[in-house]
Amino acid sequence: MGRYITRYFNLAASNQRIREQYGNAVIDIPGHETVLRPEQTLQRLCDHLDVTCSEDYFEKCGKLMYGTPSVTRDKVVWSDAQIQRVTEMMKSYPFLEDYSYDRYPF
Repeated sequence: MGRYITRYFNLAASNQRIREQYGNAVIDIPGHETVLRPEQTLQRLCDHLDVTCSEDYFEKCGKLMYGTPSVTRDKVVWSDAQIQRVTEMMKSYPFLEDYSYDRYPF
């Protein structure tokens, strides 16, 4: 499990460097937002990119989504030390502030 935690936070560090380099050109779109509110999330992305899409496009894309975010971390047994490690490491990344082990951001 430790190597997966390390791998995840290596990716988070890469994302943080991209955010620092490109600033407002970067948009954060959590996966659960895409699943729960696909049309609104796609609209937000299009607005950010200054792209115009039809309502029909949003509706068709929205129908492709499956409606319930998966919570894969519930399929793994976490030790207290791992939970503490991840909780501490998350504090370094503002884009993870809505997440915690005990509650979902959705």
